[in-house]
Amino acid sequence: RSTLFPYTTLFRARDYYRKVVIPSEFEHMSQTYTVVGIKEGTFSYCKKLISLVMPNTITSVGPQAFSGCAMLESLVLSDQLESIEELTFCGCMQIKSVEIPASVERINWNAFNYCTSLKTVVCQSNTPPFMAPNAFSDCPIKEIKVPQASVAAYKGSDGWREYEDKIVGY
Repeated sequence: RSTLFPYTTLFRARDYYRKVVIPSEFEHMSQTYTVVGIKEGTFSYCKKLISLVMPNTITSVGPQAFSGCAMLESLVLSDQLESIEELTFCGCMQIKSVEIPASVERINWNAFNYCTSLKTVVCQSNTPPFMAPNAFSDCPIKEIKVPQASVAAYKGSDGWREYEDKIVGY
């Protein structure tokens, strides 16, 4: 069995502080569930959340799942994550860098809006994921690191073109 996190009656995100490591599975009433996603708004406005680690079982994160987590500074995304939805990390003002896994195919509108400390984005994919033109609006991005062989593809891709002078190979 698989489910979205949180399993409604077991978790209240706003009661958790500082560091959250989402489990890859949990047991409830003698049933084991694999966590494959995070529901919309689950962690929004968790004011004390500073660190988050997603297991690699997660493929989806709902819109606004972490919006308004103003103290969130450390973020490890699932290697199986397929998209970063609208407003997912909006207002996470302490995130300085983010690593986008190769599995991500879309970065939607305002996904990282108002991440006012976000300076470095690392993209692991050889193929530029779709990026909404305002996915990183109001972010002071200084550098976007992409695979060396993909620099030209990123610079020529819609959405990424806006950051052409910041895209470098690694």
